[in-house]
Amino acid sequence: MTHRVTFEQYPDECETVGSGTALIFSGHIDNAFPQMTSLDIGSNHSWQSVQYLNERRGDLRNSLTNGSEEYALYIGFWGYFIIDPAKTCRHISFSYRAVFEDGIEEAGLICKTTLPSSERIQPSLVSQDGNRKSDMITVCLPTYQPDIHLLEIQLNSLLHQTHKNWNCIVCDDASDDHILTSVQILCDKDDRFRLIRHSTNVGFYRNFERALDYVNANTDYVALCDQDDYWYPNKLSRLANAFSHGTSLVYSDMRLVDYGGNAISHTYWTGRKNNYTNLRVLMAANTITGAACLFDKTLLDSILPFPHRVSDAYHDHWIALIAFMTGTIRYITEPLYDYRQHAGNIIGHTSFNKDKNIRSTKKSINKRLIDKFHAVQTHVNSYRNTVVGINSPLSENNTKFKPAKEWLIRHVLITSLMLKSPIINLCNRYRVFFLNVFMNQYRGLQLFSTVIRLRTGTLDAPQAISALASYDDSKYTWIRLFYYYLLDKANGHTTGNRDLYMALASLTYHFDWFGWLCRRQVKTQETTTNDQTMRK
Repeated sequence: MTHRVTFEQYPDECETVGSGTALIFSGHIDNAFPQMTSLDIGSNHSWQSVQYLNERRGDLRNSLTNGSEEYALYIGFWGYFIIDPAKTCRHISFSYRAVFEDGIEEAGLICKTTLPSSERIQPSLVSQDGNRKSDMITVCLPTYQPDIHLLEIQLNSLLHQTHKNWNCIVCDDASDDHILTSVQILCDKDDRFRLIRHSTNVGFYRNFERALDYVNANTDYVALCDQDDYWYPNKLSRLANAFSHGTSLVYSDMRLVDYGGNAISHTYWTGRKNNYTNLRVLMAANTITGAACLFDKTLLDSILPFPHRVSDAYHDHWIALIAFMTGTIRYITEPLYDYRQHAGNIIGHTSFNKDKNIRSTKKSINKRLIDKFHAVQTHVNSYRNTVVGINSPLSENNTKFKPAKEWLIRHVLITSLMLKSPIINLCNRYRVFFLNVFMNQYRGLQLFSTVIRLRTGTLDAPQAISALASYDDSKYTWIRLFYYYLLDKANGHTTGNRDLYMALASLTYHFDWFGWLCRRQVKTQETTTNDQTMRK
């Protein structure tokens, strides 16, 4: 029997739960009609509904067997399954049951997954004399194919720190052997460096998670480090001394430099505003760079494991949100390191420079409008008077079929205009853009919000409750997002309009009239095809 449901993303053979997590299930069905009316994921007697069904999958356009028209793309689904912590290891077989509009039900096995005990075991690296020193800082430095010259500068800057009680985990993500040989030579300069090699490349997001998992039980604070920056000698001491009771994380400003160390800017805050007191703004646009911060080791119980990465979710954004929810964040206004900007950056400086962005956007829009205007002219001229001279039973002289003729012409012209008009195509570009924002950036924050609720317990702060509620599966989150966008903007907070984009994305996804029309069209076509088949 051919299955209609295909799963593309599902849990691995082993998934770490921590103090609670959410596992992603996503995929597509084989045809836009009949649509799926429900999809449940579960094991034994525990079942949860998939949150989003029959959504647009533009990435499958060239691989569909039932055509590549817009109406054929509404075959996707996406959702997550919430896993609570447990003190024992669990072996779970995830299954699904789907129901379609034609009444057909389908069920099957998705995967088998092991969920280890939720109690995190930390490695213990007690010093040889058995005496534990205070204010021990573990520096987590993930590497992948590093520039050896820049890495040497970074490691030497660690050696010159005025705070001497530190160790550094150099966590490599399957770099080439000849590069690892050079990295090992650099690490051999001091016993506080520990190079950990891996044969599997997992990407920077998971490599940061992997590095944090090596933090030992004797640590007080954790610092994140990039492979190509330069730390000022007092960086660790200034950050550590800023901690007080209830402080969860401290971060500083930074100087932006080029590859050669020449200053680009003496502050990170060029074209954007710093924020660490408003959770709504922090969720929309992170301002706490990983290499700029030092956080309390106890946060690792809530930080690990990272949520599954959706789109461009970042490790430092996740850590910042956990720090906000579990304590107080403090900021040091002076730059404490050089943040190097060059072609090899995985993550670079983000500016919300409005003048430059607006000029670029206006120029692009003007060009598009001119091109579309000429396209509209061509389109109109090509279809002008196309119905003149057609002899059919639906002609003007046949009053019997006049009402049917008017309905048919109106239906065909509207559908044709909606699907093929250059002007509508221009609007559709922005519609598809906001749909992609919802299915990527919005969902990344939705997953963050869900896991934060699981790991930080009951929320008492109204601001936190409203911020997290702005990213759930309700159809009306766009109202909350748009309201808070106006409120925060009036109070001087800037996110590069990312919160506005999230509001428009939620509105577009949940009230996608164009998508509704496309789905109606595929139903009509399928019904017509079935009627013709039955007549034959």
